[in-house]
Amino acid sequence: MTGTFMPIITEIDDFGNVNVRTTASETAKPHRRVIAPGAVIGGSWVPTDVSAEPQEVKDAVAEAWTPAVVSSYRSMALQSYAEAVPAPVTSIHKAYFRAALAAFDKLGDVDAAVTAAGPVKAELWAGATTIDITDPDVVAIAGALEIDVAAVLTKAREIQAGDRAA
Repeated sequence: MTGTFMPIITEIDDFGNVNVRTTASETAKPHRRVIAPGAVIGGSWVPTDVSAEPQEVKDAVAEAWTPAVVSSYRSMALQSYAEAVPAPVTSIHKAYFRAALAAFDKLGDVDAAVTAAGPVKAELWAGATTIDITDPDVVAIAGALEIDVAAVLTKAREIQAGDRAA
């Protein structure tokens, strides 16, 4: 027998994934693929376009992809993406941060600002082992001294990487 072989829908799971099996000929090994309701690309939900699929697949998708199923799949996919994308690094060991401040010729200004903030803030600064650039005190001092803390953190990470390489 020759001709076009139609896809066979082998399964539709609870998430709306449509499992399709096709073969190019009678003797060819079947090709299996899964068509999901959509995907998260760059943090944005993109629905799957099935317009080029055979009618049998379009019919299966139309039946399986109810608004509730697509909404559930979308939520699950977005949650998985959020969990997979690492949170930005906002902290580093204080020694590297201080070295970066020194590289920007800002260490003396920061030490003076911390001292001026009072004995409690000075003690907290002295005892800190890490600096987080999202900390309200760090943000306040950086703003007052017009310091780009993201640039300082980048420099601190470069210093740290160089230190580890040595």
